Amino acid sequence: MKHSLSAWRLKGFWQNELAGHLCPDAAAGVTDWIPARVPGGVQDDLLRAGLIRDPMVDRNSLDCEWVENRWWVYRTTFTLPQADNRHRFLVLDGVDYRATVTVNGQPAANVYGMYRTHRVPITGLCRAGENDLCVILEDAPRDNAAYGYTARSNLQKSRFNYKWDFCTRLVPIGLYDDVSLHETTLGYLSARRVVPVQTPEGWRVDVELTFCGLQPGTARLQWQLDDVGGALSFTVVPGEQSVCFSIDAGLRDLWWPNGHGRAALYPLTVRITDGAFECDAFTQQVGFRTLTYRRTEGSGDDALPYTAVINGKPIYLKGVNVVPFDLIYGRVSDEQYTVWLQKIQAAHVNTVRVWGGGLIEKEIFYDLCDRLGILVWQDFCQSSSGGFADFPSKDPDYLTLLEQTARSAVRQKRNHVCLTYWCGGNELTDDRYDGRERRPVGYEDANIALLQRIVRQEDPGRLMLPATASGPQELLGENNAGAQHDVHGPWIHAGRQLHYRLLNNATSMLHSEMGAAGMCCLQSLPTFLSAEHIRLHAPDAAWRHHAFWGDYTAYETQWLGPFDDAQLPERITCSQFLQAEGVRYMIEANRRRMFRNTGSIVWQFNEPFPNVICTNLVDYDGCEKPAYFFVQNSYRSLLVSARYDSLTYPAGAALNCDIWLTNEDDTAPYTVTGRVCDAQGRTLQTARFTGKIGGNTSVFCGRINWQAPAAGTGCTLVLAAECGARRAGNTYLFLLEQDDGRMDREIICRYMAQIAAAPEP
Repeated sequence: MKHSLSAWRLKGFWQNELAGHLCPDAAAGVTDWIPARVPGGVQDDLLRAGLIRDPMVDRNSLDCEWVENRWWVYRTTFTLPQADNRHRFLVLDGVDYRATVTVNGQPAANVYGMYRTHRVPITGLCRAGENDLCVILEDAPRDNAAYGYTARSNLQKSRFNYKWDFCTRLVPIGLYDDVSLHETTLGYLSARRVVPVQTPEGWRVDVELTFCGLQPGTARLQWQLDDVGGALSFTVVPGEQSVCFSIDAGLRDLWWPNGHGRAALYPLTVRITDGAFECDAFTQQVGFRTLTYRRTEGSGDDALPYTAVINGKPIYLKGVNVVPFDLIYGRVSDEQYTVWLQKIQAAHVNTVRVWGGGLIEKEIFYDLCDRLGILVWQDFCQSSSGGFADFPSKDPDYLTLLEQTARSAVRQKRNHVCLTYWCGGNELTDDRYDGRERRPVGYEDANIALLQRIVRQEDPGRLMLPATASGPQELLGENNAGAQHDVHGPWIHAGRQLHYRLLNNATSMLHSEMGAAGMCCLQSLPTFLSAEHIRLHAPDAAWRHHAFWGDYTAYETQWLGPFDDAQLPERITCSQFLQAEGVRYMIEANRRRMFRNTGSIVWQFNEPFPNVICTNLVDYDGCEKPAYFFVQNSYRSLLVSARYDSLTYPAGAALNCDIWLTNEDDTAPYTVTGRVCDAQGRTLQTARFTGKIGGNTSVFCGRINWQAPAAGTGCTLVLAAECGARRAGNTYLFLLEQDDGRMDREIICRYMAQIAAAPEP
């Protein structure tokens, strides 16, 4: 039986002030007792108590760095009845990072490491009546930030908090997930595996439970799967034992990814008692689907099977990379998770990659992905930083910790129908090539081999990639056919012609990380910068503190000339245009090659810290940038797109675009129309293409040729498609080079305003 704990308090102490006696009442401390939230984080508690300023605003985070260098005590009480024969445990799901647990002043356990559950026996320390519980957290450990030495990173703690290219340094400390009191008599469940199996008659659900017996007896197990129920008994002996049974589920609706059908789920409840007292129980949602993998079309035997085949249908990955939703990740509420995941679903995304520099997310994240039909690619929590020695650590103590946390994570998440890929980590390289070239790590690496063995033991049937990118070449590039399997980059609009040449000639099988930087929404700026810091001309330290991507929108000034402070809205619009155009073309170029390319995963959906400029699609405050809506349109099940060679042209130049149609639904006839207009809306050229398109494929429809105006600022190409009863549209802007080599800003602003006003087709 599980009991939630509440009424937490928090107090800070100097380092080692409690060492030796572990009594928070015997030391003065550096703060008074303040109210605390669990789940949460120390920085959030201090902010609500008025002891620090909001670290998301201006440069306030610099004034908060003392917090990670103190010890902190979370304290509460719980009440027990008179003496009984129950065994009691504390279950801590999110210790960040190293703690001593005490009950009534007596040490119960020393625990450390995120991403795993700590079960602490406290039976002998409890007493009838009120009991005092303390979790004494030591100061946060040191780790390598971005541009650090990955091989020296020997923690299982979120690394991005130590400073990354999309956030400042703010190292959380605290209890970022649940802490609860569990009571039992006979024992408890230490693991479970629930596997739907397709049969000639429909479906069967195989359930394998690991029950940790504490005393001999007979346990009663009752289960209910939707409208089907049953029961069994088993003899409990001290120690771990397997309890297995199968459920004949019959015919069930299938679980499908977003955009392919309904994500049907059925509740399963299992309850174990000693006849009177509930020893343990769980409820989970079961989705019925088959999952296999295959190689991309035209790939050789050296390629990994990147394509997920669900219910017999290959699924093109329309994805986004997610980073933690807040620097203080423990304070993200279930309601906030719901809002973020619904935004992802609304963008026609069917895949999220949980990036390896962040978290094994809370259960609510995977529950929502189950319900919304969003496939999950889960990195193990290892990440390079684009710095030095970007290969995973082989330190023996670290490998022991990695095995513990990885095995715990796999056992926790494997029952989610959304989970589709495991991955060894982010941008990890092969140490055999260190100093010569960046070549992605493989399964032969001792670290990666350990993780692969865990997945095969605990979650057979799911693919584990060694890392992402998985190579043999890490970055998207030119003239490297055969080496672009799973690649990353670019993360900017790469240039007037280069961007399009790079994507048009790409041969990637999977593009698991790419994007473009763009400025935040105008209305977001005042939420994290005081008025005196919002300056384009000679931006100050506070502005730069929220602009870790630097001036990656230099094309705006190169192409469009300098902007002054009064032109900030215009500068933001032009920056966001380049981001949206850059990301759209990446996605559409890849989708035109489906299934030679099996997916695009945009870097990045969100940001954990508000930035003036970043590669995110949605700002920290929830404001969607234009790139979000461009991605939304590019991920539609029916997509009409244009292939072209440049964003800018000299006046009077000949232009041509190849028109493609992508269809993920059933075979149907199509009609595609195209209309080219000058800056004044006058029609320069029209075209119409008809044909028939199969399901889950892309086809070339035809070419539109025209001549750019001899004078003016640009022209647009408006595409519309009808395929059966469905419609799709797309509008492209081409800029004309002026006499000084620059482009006109006004046409960009008008184009972006028109796009914003047009509803999604």
